[in-house]
Amino acid sequence: MQVDQALDYFIDRHGVTVSYLKQSGQVYDPATRKVTSSVITTELKAYPKQIRANTYNYPDLVGQEVIMFYFKAKEMQGNSALAKTDSISYRNQTYKISSYQEHMYQGELKLYRVIAVKA
Repeated sequence: MQVDQALDYFIDRHGVTVSYLKQSGQVYDPATRKVTSSVITTELKAYPKQIRANTYNYPDLVGQEVIMFYFKAKEMQGNSALAKTDSISYRNQTYKISSYQEHMYQGELKLYRVIAVKA
């Protein structure tokens, strides 16, 4: 089984649909004198895994609700680059991205692993 087929099978079969919330920029509204940001919401398939942070793996996240999300890279292409200002909506909760890793195979980006903390 090829890597793409394995990722497709695993995430499509065991994943769930989540909302990826991308901050698209800030705009100043002179009428209200406030800076507002717009959010682009995209529905994506992801494999979520709740993890327990400890002093060895994620010492800065100890005591918080942390979920690791796996996304297929080909589905994330439309979201441009991941950013720590983005968040994920899962089970009626919002999780702010704490960190992410790109995983490559034979020179191609295949998978994103995203660590997100309940906001």
